[in-house]
Amino acid sequence: MNGLLFIDDEEGVRRSIARALKKEPYKTYTVRNGEEGIRFIEEHIDNISIVISDYKMPGLNGLETLSSIGVINPEIIRIILTGYATMEAIIINNNII
Repeated sequence: MNGLLFIDDEEGVRRSIARALKKEPYKTYTVRNGEEGIRFIEEHIDNISIVISDYKMPGLNGLETLSSIGVINPEIIRIILTGYATMEAIIINNNII
């Protein structure tokens, strides 16, 4: 497991992250929503060690997505990245991640 999966509904953000992490010593994958992220993890469970997800996305939000990924593999490091959520929202929902 040495890959990173980045989940964000904004294409420009996904491209920027992929470009910024291009020289890092791990493979970076990007998907556009929570459902795609969950499917990706199911199909590549042995290749991903970190998942970073935007909080606010259409369909599943980042907390729901990371919670589902944690059920699939609790060893995956899961990180929320957002400009919308409050710290209170993350603390209240922390028990589901």
